Amino acid sequence: MKTATVLLAVTICLACSCAVFAADAPSLNVSPKTIEMGTFFDGATLTATGTIPQDSDVVLRFVGQECEVPMKHKGKVFGVMWMNLDSLVIKKVPGVCLISSCTGIGDRNGGSSSDAGTLGLAGIRHEAEIECNGSNGDDVFDEFLKLKKHEGLYREMVGNVSYKPAGDGFKTFTAQIPVPAKLSPGPYRLEMAVLKDGKITKRMGADVDARMVGLPAMLANLAFKRSALYGILSTLIALIAGLGVGLVFQSKGAH
Repeated sequence: MKTATVLLAVTICLACSCAVFAADAPSLNVSPKTIEMGTFFDGATLTATGTIPQDSDVVLRFVGQECEVPMKHKGKVFGVMWMNLDSLVIKKVPGVCLISSCTGIGDRNGGSSSDAGTLGLAGIRHEAEIECNGSNGDDVFDEFLKLKKHEGLYREMVGNVSYKPAGDGFKTFTAQIPVPAKLSPGPYRLEMAVLKDGKITKRMGADVDARMVGLPAMLANLAFKRSALYGILSTLIALIAGLGVGLVFQSKGAH
């Protein structure tokens, strides 16, 4: 009887300590976990919430899978004609990288030379590999960043993370993360980095899936799984559209 009582007391103590530890640990939640891309998909907004220590800051990164990006280096030949001078490939870069923070990444975390500096878009350069012949790698990467920013797939957002005190040395955060309409279907990840004095003290992540629904999903299924039927339907639609345009212009010409 005494042994059972002791075991029960130990179990209760362990459960309580685990509950306290869980309450004190940083946390991350994201909603929705699935981005549905229908016919009129015009982007989405992710809501990230969680808890971090009171004396820390958080940086969130919505990133896609690593990919290879082929590019052409253009320049003037004999100072007159613009031509492709070199072909190059940028490797080990995320297809999407959307960064969110309360303030500038280097403002409160030791500057760009600290761990925090690796979380910004400039930090991607350290991981990227550039295969080129004769071109300046840094100049090429700068142009790559400009292209991705123009597409809306790379972005640093400041001020879309807000904090509220939670007590017991912790605070909660909420972030609204806009996702662009150019997003491709596939797996993504929302990464969280907890920073204190410019050092990363904790990393966490949550998976987010982007998938086609409705008409886009049906067309993609036809194109990849029933290519013959897709080709026939595409031809019929093109013929009907051409016939319709011809009838419209013929009727206008009759008047």
